[in-house]
Amino acid sequence: MEDEMSSSFLQDNKKFLIIAASVIAAIVAACVIFNVVNGGKDNESDITDATNEVVVNPYSLPKADSVSVTDSPILYDFVNGCVGLNEDIVPMVTSDSYFIVVSKEDSSRLFVVMNYGNQSEDELNNLLPVFSSSPIRVNLNEEQIKTFNNEVVELENGGGVQSYEEGDYTFYVIPYDIVLLDSSSIEVIDFEQLMNDKKPGDLAIKISNGMGIPVEIIRDKCDVQRIKEISGIDFNDSFWDKVNYNAHVKVHKHSDSEYCIISPIYKRLVAGYGDPINMFAVNGDDKMMTVGDLSDYLEREGYESIEQALKTKDYATQDEVDEKKGMEIA
Repeated sequence: MEDEMSSSFLQDNKKFLIIAASVIAAIVAACVIFNVVNGGKDNESDITDATNEVVVNPYSLPKADSVSVTDSPILYDFVNGCVGLNEDIVPMVTSDSYFIVVSKEDSSRLFVVMNYGNQSEDELNNLLPVFSSSPIRVNLNEEQIKTFNNEVVELENGGGVQSYEEGDYTFYVIPYDIVLLDSSSIEVIDFEQLMNDKKPGDLAIKISNGMGIPVEIIRDKCDVQRIKEISGIDFNDSFWDKVNYNAHVKVHKHSDSEYCIISPIYKRLVAGYGDPINMFAVNGDDKMMTVGDLSDYLEREGYESIEQALKTKDYATQDEVDEKKGMEIA
C-alpha cells in the first residue's frame, strides 16, 4: 500500500519535480559560471578592481593566511603587504618607490601592489621599514596582455625592470620613475589611477591598529646602530625582545572588564647624558613607568602582568588610545 501511494505521488507530481530539478540545476550552473568569470573572488581578501575587462583564464590570489612563507616567500610577501621581507626583491628600508606586478602564464589578469619609499623629514622614520599596499586587480583583454608582455620585456632587457619567478607566478619590480615620468613605457596600465586606488596591505593595517612594527623585522632589515645614534633607541636591548615598536597593548584587570593601555617607549635623560631608559607610556599619556614600577603597580591593583598582556597580544587601536588618554589607571 505504501509503495502504491509513493508511486501515485511521483506520478501526480512528476511535472513539478522536473521543473524543480531544472531550476536547481540552473542555479548551480549560474554559481559555477559566476565563480569562473570572477576568478573565485571569494577566495581573495580586500582586492580592489582597476578594470572590468573580460579576462582569459582568470585566476585569484590566495588569501594571506593560506600562503606558505617557506614554499612561496615572494607570494607570501605580496599578499600580506610586506614585499621584500622574506625575499629581497625590493629593499624594505628605502626612499625609492616601486610597483610590483604579478602575472600568471596564459592569463590576462594582473595584480599590482605599491611600495612607497620613506621620504620623511624625520630621519628615524626614514630608517624604518616600508610596507606594501593591498593588491589591486587589473583585468586586460588578450591584445592588452600581449602589449604588456612586450613592453615589460623591453624594459627588463634595458635594465629598468627586474623579474622573479616563483611557481606559476612572475613578479615584475617596476620603479615608479619609469612609468610615472614616461606613461608610454607601459601604456596598458594606468599607474596614476592605481596610486589613487591604493589601500593599506594586511600587515600595514595590523601595525596601525596597535600591533606596531615587529622588532625582529627592524633588527633584520634596518641599520639599528644608526637608529641608536640618532634616537637613542637600542633595538638590540633585551627590552625589545617581546614588545613591538609603537605597539599599544591592553592590560586587563582580573576582576572586571577594565583595562589600561601600555606602549613601549624610551626616555632620554636630561641634557642627553647617559643611556635612555626603556619605559612604558600608560594610556597614551605623558605618564611613563619603568618595567619594575609598572609591574608592581599592575600586581597591586589587580591587573594581569606585563608578560601576560604581551603574550595575549590584545592590541588597542589609536582611537582606543585616544579615549583613554589622560585617564588615571585604576
